[in-house]
Amino acid sequence: MEGWIKLHRSILESDTYNSLTIHQKLLMIEILLRANFSDGSWFDRKAGKKVPISAGQIVTSVNKIKIEWLGNDKQISDKKIRNTLEKLQRLGFLAIKTTNNYTLITICKYKDYQTEEPNKGKQKGKQGANEQQTNGGQKADEGQQYKNDKNEKNGKNEKIKEIINYLNMQTGSNFKASTVSTVKHINARLSEGFTLDDFKFVIDVKTNEWINDRNMSKYLRPATLFGTKFEDYLNQVKGGYSNAEDRGRIAGNLEDKYAKGFES
Repeated sequence: MEGWIKLHRSILESDTYNSLTIHQKLLMIEILLRANFSDGSWFDRKAGKKVPISAGQIVTSVNKIKIEWLGNDKQISDKKIRNTLEKLQRLGFLAIKTTNNYTLITICKYKDYQTEEPNKGKQKGKQGANEQQTNGGQKADEGQQYKNDKNEKNGKNEKIKEIINYLNMQTGSNFKASTVSTVKHINARLSEGFTLDDFKFVIDVKTNEWINDRNMSKYLRPATLFGTKFEDYLNQVKGGYSNAEDRGRIAGNLEDKYAKGFES
């Protein structure tokens, strides 16, 4: 496991933190350390499907916490773990969703804990030449990181616009690239490593399959096409789309077809 989290010293003054026992504090810190720092997914083997996981969430179980997180410490029983989770939920630190297959823990206000603090100004007094150099280098690094993050965000926004424009062109729709749910679905798939060509192929395949079906044409929308079944659609074998070469040929044919207004 890589990366880091922010843990402000003000936590020592928190009513939530100070109401916990030492073992409960340990579990609270473990949850902060192990929660997803970005949006992703988790594969539910029993159900055979991917479960979307947002930043600040983690899929786990009491047994996993006891054995993998806490090293099967005999001082910490299953009951103590459950009581701690319930207490943290009552205190508003986290929310718990339990299914037959897993437990999803969501840290409330996760982004408030982990986003950058605003600059509170320079400290008074002499800092010395070395400290000024250090601060200057740090600010330069932060400036470069901000620039990199901004460029990455702009790159994703351009991809989202291209995907939605392509969908609108193929289906005659008028979806917006700025809709929150649309951005969320596309970013989730991009984070999983899917490419622009993958999106276009899914649009082509499902448009060809559903466009003339009165019952199914309504599902030619971002929420359906780019949701959790995206990979299933991408790997759909229909009409000979059995390999990358066939996929590219069929996608090209479909694009020509719609560009000509279904004249073929």
